[in-house]
Amino acid sequence: MIFTVTTLNLEKKRSRTVGYFLSLEEAKRCVEENWGDIYEMGWYPEAVIEEVEAGLYPSPFEFAQYFYRWEGNPDDGCYKPCDAFEGAEEVTGFCLIG
Repeated sequence: MIFTVTTLNLEKKRSRTVGYFLSLEEAKRCVEENWGDIYEMGWYPEAVIEEVEAGLYPSPFEFAQYFYRWEGNPDDGCYKPCDAFEGAEEVTGFCLIG
């Protein structure tokens, strides 16, 4: 099992998978602490962690997802957990799209 971290800019229709971790706790810390400035000073105000089974052609319909939205200004804000993004409730496999 891996936990992918994908950052998004839904308004500009941009996404990129910035990494993966072997534990959910580490993936959450990465997002919540903005490791490596994954927010990129405002370029990526949304993020999603997806739980992906190892193997060939993982099924995106079985991904557990954890959504985040940036709150605050670029200098001292942070990603906060949130509900699924509007229009994204049925989207799975963000990590496979970008």
